[in-house]
Amino acid sequence: MAEPNIAFTKTDIALKSAPIRPEWILDGDPQARNGVLALSEDRMATTLVWECTAGRFRWVYDVDETIHILEGGVEVTQGDGVPQRLSPGDVVFFPAGSSAVWRIDSYVRKLAFFRQPVPRPLSLMLRAYRRAAEMALALSAPDASPAKLDAVMDEPAPRRPGRGEPGFLAFPLEDNRAA
Repeated sequence: MAEPNIAFTKTDIALKSAPIRPEWILDGDPQARNGVLALSEDRMATTLVWECTAGRFRWVYDVDETIHILEGGVEVTQGDGVPQRLSPGDVVFFPAGSSAVWRIDSYVRKLAFFRQPVPRPLSLMLRAYRRAAEMALALSAPDASPAKLDAVMDEPAPRRPGRGEPGFLAFPLEDNRAA
């Protein structure tokens, strides 16, 4: 099997109009544009650049989205009603099924990473498959030994926080930028 190609690109690509759904707009006339930087072979992950002019709108996330603010700023308010100010360098994760109100005073440009969530039963099967592949790799290594396999077996699989657990959502943001 051929090794996949690594995609190299820049964020200063030509953008196309990407109108916000009219029923989501709460105030103003925000004009959004985007451009795809990368798309995974299975089409489950996408990376794009998105920008928008002034306005206020509710955004409903149907996929997991992680954003990194590149330019400008935005105030994002989730269900608890507490606004969070995002500026260049800030990163936020929005899980599929969440929604937030965005208020852009003049302009914002972001790098966005989208991932189609995998249903939990399929996710468990995928993790089991990956674990089995790690064990097979450990057994096929030139320095394979029962001790090395035991080390792979005893190593806990990395666990990410689930919905509702601390650390799952990046809100509220901590201001850890240098003053």
